[in-house]
Amino acid sequence: MAGVKAMQNNFNKRLLNIFMAVLCVFSILSGVKPVAADAAPPEMAPGSDLEAGQSTKVRMAEEVVIFDLTKLNRLENSSVPVTATFTMFNDGKEDEEMMVRFPLGCDEEDYSKATEFEVMSNGKSLPVRISTSKKPVFLPMPPYYSRRLDYCKTSTWVEFPVVFPKKENVSLQVHYMLEVVPLGATAAFGYYLQTGSGWNGEIGKGTFIVRLPYETTIENISCNWNSTRAFSPEYKGKEIIWKFSNLEPTTKNNLIFQAIFPDQWQPVIDAQNAISQSPYDATAYVQLGDAYHSVAWGDHGAVDHYFSKRSIYSYEKALALDSYQIDAHNGIASMLWDEQWNLLISVDQEGKFLKPIFEHLSIVFAIDPENARAQMLLGEINQGHDFILPTVNPVLLPSPTATPSPFPTETPEPG
Repeated sequence: MAGVKAMQNNFNKRLLNIFMAVLCVFSILSGVKPVAADAAPPEMAPGSDLEAGQSTKVRMAEEVVIFDLTKLNRLENSSVPVTATFTMFNDGKEDEEMMVRFPLGCDEEDYSKATEFEVMSNGKSLPVRISTSKKPVFLPMPPYYSRRLDYCKTSTWVEFPVVFPKKENVSLQVHYMLEVVPLGATAAFGYYLQTGSGWNGEIGKGTFIVRLPYETTIENISCNWNSTRAFSPEYKGKEIIWKFSNLEPTTKNNLIFQAIFPDQWQPVIDAQNAISQSPYDATAYVQLGDAYHSVAWGDHGAVDHYFSKRSIYSYEKALALDSYQIDAHNGIASMLWDEQWNLLISVDQEGKFLKPIFEHLSIVFAIDPENARAQMLLGEINQGHDFILPTVNPVLLPSPTATPSPFPTETPEPG
């Protein structure tokens, strides 16, 4: 029943996507321009360096920023705690006192806001006040996530007083909760270094750390550091770490990274463990196929093809062990449909791409004519159509083969 319910939810989502796609096509043909604000998720705003409130001789000698994703949950907890520690040094001949600023986010946007802001200086809590500015703060995202630069008209900032004695270090520690940008099974994060451009000179050195509740890998977290120099992260246990030195805080050096929501990735780990314990159990491979299937879901109905291939490979491994494994046939049919459903709108209205999907559904119905999941998928495909499935004799199904082959070597696309 849980699988059928999930199928129904996906069915409803896809119907909405089909409706929106058709609406966009109709709008273009009728000369009506679609609303740009619905085309992509928002840019990131907070997650930033401190901004100097005046011209200054104070420089940022070091910063260490920690994103804690261990409690992140796609549906129940979409905020992550962030801790940033800044070591500031006054190179001037006089003490300096100023109002230091930090952006909390765009007033017009629900996502990517910083809340519960706290700041300490050399271990002592500082008072903060809220201010509003017409100066927008954006963290540039990849082009396919971009939105008009004029979308954010005002931003909220916090300000707090700091004294910087001459020729001394001052430690500033900032804590806040960051609302993430959801992109299907993946969450987008970032850090906006440009706000630190008002300090004296370059950032001496910096460390960015992201913590997950399991081992970090190139599959479950990726980095797209839009920088003037290449920065390669270090995958170290449950942390991924970026380090730099003598970096100019400009828009060309902003950090962007994406991580799969932990509640979405944990089933992949559980399935891999199940396979390790029972390498000839077809249901364990179906479990892994289902887990990758969920991870493959992207934003606005998109599918991550790296994970969809992993999903299909897993289902095929299950069929190599048990050719009558209904859930594996259903899984392949469903994953292929998720990848290509939009072809039916305009590119392939005759549904030629549906042939392998129908082959797997036909096998399911040959084994179980009343299978609810297959019936629901076929009903979804046949919305506005009347496709006929080929006839399959289950007696003619191939016999199980040898041990399933390993996954082909492949690297995920960078996020």
